[in-house]
Amino acid sequence: GGGGGGGGGGGNIMEQQRRMMEQYGGFGGVGGARGGGRGFGGRGTQAAAPAPPAPAPAPQQQFEPLPQTPEPPEEAIENLMALGFEREAVVAALAGCDNNVEVAANRLMG
Repeated sequence: GGGGGGGGGGGNIMEQQRRMMEQYGGFGGVGGARGGGRGFGGRGTQAAAPAPPAPAPAPQQQFEPLPQTPEPPEEAIENLMALGFEREAVVAALAGCDNNVEVAANRLMG
C-alpha cells in the first residue's frame, strides 16, 4: 500500500534539487559549501548570462517658473512702516504673503 513516490516524474523534489546543485555548482554565495564562493553556476559548464541592460533614465520634466509676486504697492509699505517696522522687513513680509497687508502685519507683529 502507501502513496508511492510521486509517480515516475523524475523522483522527488529533493533529488531534483540535489542534481541541480551538482550540475550547476551550487548557489555558492560568500564561502558557500558547494559553489566555492563564486555564486550560482560557479562550477557549471554553461557561461553566465550577461547582465540585463540598465534602464534608460526618465526624461526630465520641464516646469514653468513660478510667477513672481509683483512689487508691493508703496502705499502698503508706508502703512506698515507707519506702525514702526523697517522698510526691508515690511517688503519681505509683503513678498511672503502676496502683498496682503493684513497678513504681512500679523507676520511682522508675531
